[in-house]
Parts: sequence; structure tokens; C-alpha cells
Amino acid sequence: MFGEPRTGREIVLILAGLLLTLFGVLLILFPGRANEFDTFLRKRLSLTGAFVRVRYPDSLYRTVGIFACIFGLVFTTVAIIATVRGFL
Repeated sequence: MFGEPRTGREIVLILAGLLLTLFGVLLILFPGRANEFDTFLRKRLSLTGAFVRVRYPDSLYRTVGIFACIFGLVFTTVAIIATVRGFL
């Protein structure tokens, strides 16, 4: 059960969940930086420039961060359980 060789898929799934959790934590801790980065991206990628000056409230970024943390932790937990049980 614990001795069979792994393919690396398990590690990738676990790291993806942890990365998503880290992204959520950063959104919760630094919503102002996320808003600045969003404005920067919209300046660079916008064809018309009509929505460049829109500033979203920090609570929006924190809410997205909370959901990203929850989803990332659930994803990581399911990946670890599936790895231990041998489903992957």
C-alpha cells in the first residue's frame, strides 16, 4: 500500500492545492496589491481602456481569497486521501 512507486501525479495535485491555498491567503492579506495588479493588467490588456480606472472594494478580493483557501484545502485533502488509499 505505501511501498508502491508513484507516478508524480499525486505530488502535482497536492502542490496545486497548496498553491491555490497560498493564492487565497495572499488575496486575504494584501487586497490592495491585488487591486493594483488588476489595474496594471487591465491597462496592458485593454483594447479601449474604458474600465482601467475601476477600483473594486477590498472585501471582494478577501471573499475570493477565502473561497480560494477553502477550495485549495479541500482539493489538497482529497488528493492526499486519494494518494494514501491508492485511487490515483
